[in-house]
Amino acid sequence: MTESFSPLVKDTTKAQSETIETVVSRLKNGRIYIPDYQRDAEQWNSRKKSIFIESLLNNLTIPAFFFCEDENRNYEVVDGQQRLNTIWQFADDNFTISNDSNIEYIAPQSALYGGKKFSQLNQSRLTKHI
Repeated sequence: MTESFSPLVKDTTKAQSETIETVVSRLKNGRIYIPDYQRDAEQWNSRKKSIFIESLLNNLTIPAFFFCEDENRNYEVVDGQQRLNTIWQFADDNFTISNDSNIEYIAPQSALYGGKKFSQLNQSRLTKHI
């Protein structure tokens, strides 16, 4: 006996590129949300957070975020919670890029952001597409 397989998601999937500014705006207004089933959002230490933010500041490629659009056109986070949480903390000035000399940043650019909060940087640097 052969059963037919039917995918859980019936709609087509799509890929799109958004700016960090758009993602932060959606986080602020609740259009992107982290569901209860996700693990604790504080898994990354300051080293990981700092290196991730450095990647954004230097326009390096980062892994994609995965969302599920709900019936209200809001986006439930399926994958990328740690990265989104780090972006949110940094954009909201709740996170300072580590100035630890043991972190191997990209030199000489790191002198421009090591030990700084978002408000202390040229904010147009965080308009990278994700």
